[in-house]
Amino acid sequence: MFKGNFTRTTANLSPDADIKCDFEKPLLIESAQYDGALLVNVLEHIFEYRQLLNETHRILKPRGRVIILVPFMFPYHPSPGDFHRYTASALERALATSGFRDIRVTALGSGVCAARWLFIERLLPRPLRFLSILAVPMTASFDSLFTRLARLIGKKYQPSDYAIGFRATAIA
Repeated sequence: MFKGNFTRTTANLSPDADIKCDFEKPLLIESAQYDGALLVNVLEHIFEYRQLLNETHRILKPRGRVIILVPFMFPYHPSPGDFHRYTASALERALATSGFRDIRVTALGSGVCAARWLFIERLLPRPLRFLSILAVPMTASFDSLFTRLARLIGKKYQPSDYAIGFRATAIA
């Protein structure tokens, strides 16, 4: 994700974070302080996500990079709230509106089989979740097979249409 030597500063509501903050309010951080920001499974928990994206852009140095991971086809998981699911086009537009450029959004997951397994796995009792060790590689193989089959018969099927989540990168 980030290459080279770097230090890490954490920001969160939790008391053990380096910077305790509410991401829906202005961050008490000076502008242009960081080379990079990593938002992993954060945006879906922030109702006023535009505030956070604007603040992230502000605290990044020129040419600073943001990397964002968000779930898409994923069950409700409040922590403390769960407000949004983002499509690739929503992420692109939200980042552009906040002033980011060189935006790249990549679908995570391998297609409809992987998406279905995610929901089936959630139904399994914890002792049976070890089945993912076998199922995840199998779903990727089945998705690859179904993608080829769909193209052979002329179906307009894209594995990215069944994204489990998205990774977005952008430059301030």
